[in-house]
Amino acid sequence: MWTISVVVPGETAGLFQLALEPLCVAVAAEIHGPHWRVTGYCDEPPDAVALDTALGVAAAGAGIAPPRPMLAELPATDWLAENRKSFPPVRVGRFYIHRTHHDRPPAGGRIAIRLDASLAFGSGTHASTQGVLVALDALARRRRFRRVLDLGTGSGILAIAAAKLWPARVVATDIEPNSVRMTRENAAANGVMPRIAAHVGSGLRAVPRSSLGPAARFDLVLANIQVRPLTSLAPAIRRRIGPGAHVVLSGLLRADEAEALAAYRAQGLVLAARHPLGDWVTLVMRRLAKA
Repeated sequence: MWTISVVVPGETAGLFQLALEPLCVAVAAEIHGPHWRVTGYCDEPPDAVALDTALGVAAAGAGIAPPRPMLAELPATDWLAENRKSFPPVRVGRFYIHRTHHDRPPAGGRIAIRLDASLAFGSGTHASTQGVLVALDALARRRRFRRVLDLGTGSGILAIAAAKLWPARVVATDIEPNSVRMTRENAAANGVMPRIAAHVGSGLRAVPRSSLGPAARFDLVLANIQVRPLTSLAPAIRRRIGPGAHVVLSGLLRADEAEALAAYRAQGLVLAARHPLGDWVTLVMRRLAKA
């Protein structure tokens, strides 16, 4: 087991956690003097180019110089098992997210999601994921969705949440094969695999045209990624949604909100709701019925 550590200003720690998630089996952050130390745990030494790229993107988003990573090898221990034990169940709205070793049933009215994130991002503990779950809970109280797209699915937590809320067909995509594999495994563990189709690929290009039938469009899109890909995907998402559809945008720091709003308003969508959690915000956009 190897660790990657960076020391960064406290207000940017969440951004660097997100940056290290795809490279690590677990990521943690702790106060380190006037700053925070963000530490990722890896099964093997990380690829130097991928690490430099991830830290560079996070630093650009934070407006700081890229921090110097510190790598260290740890003694042989089942750190993944130890890490899983440290995660208690998470309650977000009506959702109850738990690991396999927490098998007690949730309180009445809770929607249980059994999840072992492993190599994939999306354990349910980060504010960006929780913001989408809050948004889904709120949307479910007002309408039903039949065709859902989850871009950057990670562990599949959001796709599974949508499949448990509605009798919907869900398409989930991710650029990481490990994430797609984990999404399928988690969907099977939650009994919703028949309604979730997971594909490897980038953006809307990974979505088969045949996945929803001829000329069918999505009525709900979930995108918990980062501001740059979110803004670049706005035109493609607009082409694949129908009138009245909703788009949930997350992975946004509050400083990113205006940029994301502008990109989707330029495509004729309007802000339907916003869900701030700490330094992060989740936006719910809606395509007007006549747009």
